[in-house]
Amino acid sequence: TKANTLPVVPHLTESYSSDPVQDDGGNDIPACTLHAYPNLIEHTLQWARDAVFERYFVLEPVEGAEFAKHLATGTVEAAYLRDLDRQPSTKVVRLQTARAVLVGPEPGDHPEKLFPYSVDLASGVDLSRCIQLARMRFEELFVNKIELLLHVHPLDKVVDDQGTRFWSGKRRPPTPERFNADDDLHMQFVAAATFLFSQMYRVSPGLPADRAEWPALIRAELSKIPELPEFQVDDSVQVPENDEQAKAIEKERQKRAEDEASGSEDRSASELAKLRALPSSVVVPVVQSFEKDDDENCHMDLIHSAACIRARSYGIPTVDKLQSKRIVGRIIPAIATTTAATTGLVALELYKLVHGHPLERFRSSNINLAVNSYASFEPQACAKRTFGRKRYIRAGRRDKTLDVSIWSMVVLEGNLTVQDVLDYFLDHFDFEVTTIATSGDVSLYNDMFGQEDRLDQPISELFSSVVGEEPPERIILNVDGDFADDEDEDDDADDDADDDGDDDDDDDEEDDDEDDDDDEEDDDDDDDDDDDDDDIPIPAC
Repeated sequence: TKANTLPVVPHLTESYSSDPVQDDGGNDIPACTLHAYPNLIEHTLQWARDAVFERYFVLEPVEGAEFAKHLATGTVEAAYLRDLDRQPSTKVVRLQTARAVLVGPEPGDHPEKLFPYSVDLASGVDLSRCIQLARMRFEELFVNKIELLLHVHPLDKVVDDQGTRFWSGKRRPPTPERFNADDDLHMQFVAAATFLFSQMYRVSPGLPADRAEWPALIRAELSKIPELPEFQVDDSVQVPENDEQAKAIEKERQKRAEDEASGSEDRSASELAKLRALPSSVVVPVVQSFEKDDDENCHMDLIHSAACIRARSYGIPTVDKLQSKRIVGRIIPAIATTTAATTGLVALELYKLVHGHPLERFRSSNINLAVNSYASFEPQACAKRTFGRKRYIRAGRRDKTLDVSIWSMVVLEGNLTVQDVLDYFLDHFDFEVTTIATSGDVSLYNDMFGQEDRLDQPISELFSSVVGEEPPERIILNVDGDFADDEDEDDDADDDADDDGDDDDDDDEEDDDEDDDDDEEDDDDDDDDDDDDDDIPIPAC
């Protein structure tokens, strides 16, 4: 029965992300609850989305696809390895991930030793291999993972002298889910995983178009798979009891990785040798992009089945697929009258926009039909500032300053290089760009990492090699930097003695349409004590 509306008018109001009255986003589920101690279906669904779908069909394929593309273009040494060498502590892990995706996973890959199987993918991937891989992932997630947890924390474990059991309160003791081809949820998981693996490796022919044929075909292939070896728990593996312990273990692991980085060349060389043995025509894995409303892509089939199998293991009531979709998609149900009232309020604001009314005519609304409460108020105007060095602002130098708001942007046209972007801001605003990132905080350039080799690279080519996707027609760039040092700064302006230390965050977008950046807000991290010029947003570009 509750609803609120907010008119967002470009160049007039704040953006939606600026609205201080938003739903509380602080309901994050503790990591240990997700990965070891769930007690609600929401926990298992979030785990299925992150630890199953995102890991196996998004994050890992990205690394495999990046190596495969460099292998095909002969730029492994020139680009891929050089990028790995900039972060030595992650080099082995990234090579291992690429090898697992392109050559095949090995028993030592999993940090918790949960996948004691070898799968040969280098010789080619067909539908049978996809079914085998899906079956092994089932064993890893729903049998081995539970057996490890119960080995580290047995059912009779106590945590204090009073005899308080570890498995008490909100901690539910799980039981392994042994695979059963006659169990609908088990088959749904294997079928969905098989479909996604076949998509990932571009398998042809894949599963039949008629889904009614899937169970019989998959059961026939499963019967040909040799019995999986019995899982042996590694006593060295730790399963944290809470988030504090998890952070300590992760910190220790990172420190160990950094300490071992200098001596990990043999491991890196071994992984690289396996990858180099691949032909340059190796299939570039397809990276999935989650879409809950497409019933043909098997995304929700995988997430729903994985979540419900895990829920059964922990004694948590399961839900149907529609309910799973609602929870995963964070869909908030509303009665028809509330929806109708909200639609009417939005339509009223649309009339004002069409007729070009000023800001004071627009209204934000907050209603609650249950208690007959209706409130309306004027939306917040977007803040407008002047971007530039303060001495230029005081002098009214329009050639060195720019009036900006969160809706502003600088449009750079052409196939520009990194150096072109740096030169533009330096020439126009005395602003030295130090980092350039694109959507999703993916770094394209950072002068702290010695990336001078990227200066002459076109932004579009850099986007392709780093992001692993074809560049869009308009590339959004987020630029950070400092105003250039100037020895001729006014000596008598004591209150501006720190002007040259301003740190500004920039949303820089190669775009022809000013309204495409309506959700970006440019905030300035500034150490100055001056009042109006402390936070000078850099225009989007």
